[in-house]
Amino acid sequence: MTDALPSAGVSDARSRPSSQTAHASRRPSTTAIRRHRRTSEQRIDGMVDAARVAQRLAVFMRAGLSPRAAWHHLGDSPLPRAVSARLQHPGDIGAAIDDTVASMDDESPEAVAASAIAVCWAVASQAGAPLAPALSAIADGLRDAAATERDIDVALAGPKATAKLVTLLPLAGIGFGAALGFDTIGVLLGTPVGLVSALSGVVLMMLGRRWSNRLVERAQPASTLPGLAHELVAIALSGGAAPARAFDTVSAEARRRGIHLEGLDSVSEVLELSARAGAPAALLLRGDATERRLDRRAESQRQAATLAVRLMLPMGICVLPAFMLLGVVPMVITVVGTTMGAGGVGA
Repeated sequence: MTDALPSAGVSDARSRPSSQTAHASRRPSTTAIRRHRRTSEQRIDGMVDAARVAQRLAVFMRAGLSPRAAWHHLGDSPLPRAVSARLQHPGDIGAAIDDTVASMDDESPEAVAASAIAVCWAVASQAGAPLAPALSAIADGLRDAAATERDIDVALAGPKATAKLVTLLPLAGIGFGAALGFDTIGVLLGTPVGLVSALSGVVLMMLGRRWSNRLVERAQPASTLPGLAHELVAIALSGGAAPARAFDTVSAEARRRGIHLEGLDSVSEVLELSARAGAPAALLLRGDATERRLDRRAESQRQAATLAVRLMLPMGICVLPAFMLLGVVPMVITVVGTTMGAGGVGA
């Protein structure tokens, strides 16, 4: 089964009509979605808003509302407002959701979270799975991702503040020299040695700041949803789809929207294990999805914890030498010049 499942997904994508291919071309690239960085508040808010939309949709449909009516009762947040506007015209609800996501900021975390709702809706509709439980599962995944973002944001707060403070250390050296009565600026800009020292110090300071920012960026989590592939295949299975068909539907719908699904190989292994053991595949997949989210949280927290140590490299290689060049060297030049001048007068 492991070999058959991925090939089914590829063949389905190649046989799709050209109109769907054109729709996929309007979606943001996978690389852009995964690599784009926003502030932690924007990422968290995007996931929380999408989770609220998915959960309320599930509650409304469990209460007996039609999907169209459920979207109209969601309130005035951006995603429901845009979908409701498109639902004023005849057409498929899934197409309205896709069009709304395609019109969003391509690289925004909100678009990544909304894409999860769009592909969930499409998979559940094609597999004949109940929409309410499917949306509840996606809402749980988005909330868990938002909680992970909050934990990481707290863990990174200290290293971020350290990086900003350390890069200002050379400027503090200039002010320290001036406070002691040395003409630091005059020496740096008015003497050949001082000018070389100033240029070298500024270059090192900028390099250290860029290096520190790059380390902080790499410690930030990407805008992806671990375990999403497992949740989506479990949703397709809950509609009665065969394992191969469920895998095929999920991979094709995600690829059509330009969504990167992590762990498709793991999904194949779980489906194969389920077939051998005769165990419920959906339960196994949801257990693996939870484990992947926990693993991502632990890995992100580990990266945040080691960031403070890694920031010592730009500090030792760039920032401290820049401090010496901008703060200490001008004072040494002034003292040496004064001493030599005094020696010449005494002679």
